[in-house]
Amino acid sequence: MGIAALIALGVLVGVLLVNAPPANPQTLPPGGATTTTQAPDCNCGVPDSPRGPR
Repeated sequence: MGIAALIALGVLVGVLLVNAPPANPQTLPPGGATTTTQAPDCNCGVPDSPRGPR
C-alpha cells in the first residue's frame, strides 16, 4: 500500500514538472536606473543597504 502511494506521488510530481511553464528571466531596468532610492550613509551605525553591510 505504501509503495503504491509513493509511486503515485512520484508520477504526480513528474507530471507537474513536465507541464510547468518555462520561467521568464527578469530584465534589468534600462539605462542603469535603480528602482529604489537609498539614503546616503550618515555614519550613524545603520548600513545604507537594506541587506546589511557588504
